[in-house]
Amino acid sequence: MLYLHADPADTEFKQALWRAIDRGVAWQLTRILDSGEITTVGNTRVFPGGDKILGVEKNVAFIHTVMALSYYGILTRNASITATANKVATYYTTKH
Repeated sequence: MLYLHADPADTEFKQALWRAIDRGVAWQLTRILDSGEITTVGNTRVFPGGDKILGVEKNVAFIHTVMALSYYGILTRNASITATANKVATYYTTKH
């Protein structure tokens, strides 16, 4: 969302931000299984028995992933990314 609201005239900022977004999306895609599940293998805070907030165990923030991939897929016109966002949404809304 920050990218969408950034000053269009500030091209240096927008380019740096876009590079960071590209890297973030590339990393996030490595965490998504074929089923649409977001793996927590190697995560030191979000896993069964992991960190808790107010006594509630942290869970995968799948909605943030779906939103980020959806925006990215639309902005880049990349149907594969949009399909992955849909796969994640389907996994978490039908399995959990």
